[in-house]
Amino acid sequence: MKEIADTLKRRIDATRAAKQKEDRQQWLDDKAIETGEIEGHRFWVVPSPGMANETPDFVARFGRVSGLNGYLHFDKRPVSEPEDGGLLVYVPVHGGITFWGNHDGGVVYGFDSGHHDSGRYPTREPSWVKDELTIMLAGIKAAARVESAYLAAIDPEARALLAEEVNAVRAGYPFNFRTTLNVLRGRI
Repeated sequence: MKEIADTLKRRIDATRAAKQKEDRQQWLDDKAIETGEIEGHRFWVVPSPGMANETPDFVARFGRVSGLNGYLHFDKRPVSEPEDGGLLVYVPVHGGITFWGNHDGGVVYGFDSGHHDSGRYPTREPSWVKDELTIMLAGIKAAARVESAYLAAIDPEARALLAEEVNAVRAGYPFNFRTTLNVLRGRI
């Protein structure tokens, strides 16, 4: 009897996992207020879930803290390192790359606009999000271009110079929090 129950549980779990994967792939299309292509990469502009919760009282007390998020699709993964610890940490998009996941046989990277300084930017304007996506794309391409040298570099100073090449796609942009942590940890 336990064997039958285990088999049934595995089938239910597999069905649930397949449904969750389908839902994750569909949510961008379902939630997007704008889609299109940037240099051959599909993009989505999606409202942050928090936008619906910003009542007038909330905005009066805290200001606007949510805006639009942007996502870009790549047919194949552009870098080999993990997204949360590799060169993509240095991509100078607003708040850094905060989302990555499989989608339509490729990978999607995204950023959100729920950061301490988001109120200083027009985060509710689709044109601003598309500009940020263009910068994110340039940063991801720069990361892919220098990744092999970055991985081969033993010296933190050499790695820092390569990280700066990624960040330099946007002149004058400050490093983000994860970059600062990498500096403090001696990774660059």
